[in-house]
Amino acid sequence: MADPRETHYDVLGVAPGASPLEIQRAFDRYAGGLAKAETPPDARRERRMREAHAVLSDPAQREAYDTALSARAAEGTKRKRGVAIAVGSALLMLVAGIYGWIALKSSVKPPTAVASRPLAEIASQAGRALGRVEAYDLSGRVSALGFGATVEAGALVVACPTLGAGSQLKVHNGPRAVSARVVHRNESLGLCRLAVEGSGADSPMAVAPAAPAAGERVYAATLDATGEAKLLESTVKRVFNEGARTLIDTTGTGPAMDGAVLLDAAGRVVGVAPVPAPGYYALPKAFLTEKPAPP
Repeated sequence: MADPRETHYDVLGVAPGASPLEIQRAFDRYAGGLAKAETPPDARRERRMREAHAVLSDPAQREAYDTALSARAAEGTKRKRGVAIAVGSALLMLVAGIYGWIALKSSVKPPTAVASRPLAEIASQAGRALGRVEAYDLSGRVSALGFGATVEAGALVVACPTLGAGSQLKVHNGPRAVSARVVHRNESLGLCRLAVEGSGADSPMAVAPAAPAAGERVYAATLDATGEAKLLESTVKRVFNEGARTLIDTTGTGPAMDGAVLLDAAGRVVGVAPVPAPGYYALPKAFLTEKPAPP
């Protein structure tokens, strides 16, 4: 099958700028070869040779043919340029997409995992920083508020949703008991900040920057009668809002019923539980900077 890209010049074996004499000689050589051939010529080849000779040996036909060749060559170049531009654009978009994905991936930081501390170390600090808080009303009746955590030197935070007016407070750590007073109360959060002297008030625990997420490991911390911390490992089941406060629900409610302090895996305070406990009241860091109640 003849190559459709083969031109009349290619058929005759001459250059596109060949003179009329060169064209005629090329055809004569072909015709002389036919006369000497012992086998029948290729009919298709002979037809193409005679067609090429007829067109190129006629000045008007040759001019029209050359014009058509130039137009075809220009169209081919344009098509190749378009393909090259399309390929180049696609490559640029691919490269831009890859760099964009890399930039996006580097800009989106994965959640920082809580750096766990040894359990014994957490328990040791909790034993110094926690205190069991009791309120004494004017009649002398005692109400347990649960356990509070020292979060700043001389300042302890406890859940106090039902603290009565005029109540006197005591903080117990083992056999030691010291008086405390409310310096700030946020009724919507159900939290109180107490001023406490001694009883571990100089061993503050860090406060977590935010409430834990469902599935995170946490510890419910309490104190026994000797002041030794007891930690029960559990998992956050859900975190939800109730009015202005955020509640943390965990698997295992035993310690929470005793008003435990909730710690994360790094030993930071994330919440405190009232007595009785519907769940842990999340401790927002903003509460620590709220202004004290007026005297």
